[in-house]
Amino acid sequence: WVSNGTSATQLVSFSGKQIFTFPKIPGRTEFYFLVGTGNTYEELWRSDGTVNGTVLVENLSARVSRSLML
Repeated sequence: WVSNGTSATQLVSFSGKQIFTFPKIPGRTEFYFLVGTGNTYEELWRSDGTVNGTVLVENLSARVSRSLML
């Protein structure tokens, strides 16, 4: 969600998921967060607070699966 103080807009829906937000890096406009279920976070996301600027950076579960197959 993002808000201008009078209304709010949902950027992306993560229904039923847990979210861990990393501390914002000083001087940067974007922030990073992990999305997952239970004790596992499967996706790394980046957002600048806009719909178009909220993107999946990496599917971590696919990365783990690939590394286990080697």
